[in-house]
Amino acid sequence: MRERRTLVVKAVLVKDRSQVGPVSAARSVAEDLGRVCAQDPGNVGAREQHAAALHRHAVAVRTRMRSTTGRERVTLGERLKAVCAQCADAATGLPDSDLLADEERRERVRGFLRAVRPEEPPDPFSSRRA
Repeated sequence: MRERRTLVVKAVLVKDRSQVGPVSAARSVAEDLGRVCAQDPGNVGAREQHAAALHRHAVAVRTRMRSTTGRERVTLGERLKAVCAQCADAATGLPDSDLLADEERRERVRGFLRAVRPEEPPDPFSSRRA
């Protein structure tokens, strides 16, 4: 079962590399991983990768937002808030549970949470922010 779950996650992540635009690629992979999580809630690897994909999507939206103005910037700002909320939902509970095997993986997910939750101060030493 573990190998099957890992294979499913890897298959979805390959799609990430096949997309053209960073925003559409991140969104597509996040949606696919969200479906995997819904169908197999016990797939911890999918949950972790779903949070990572949502974080990448937030970063891609913010990057695109910085280079645009007007109505599109407002639309992207709304999308950024939604993606950050989804990322927080996906990552909540993972780092504090025994689901992730090692501290490095737990800290990675904690980094996603710090980046997407506005009520928590960002880590000044982190190079990855949403």
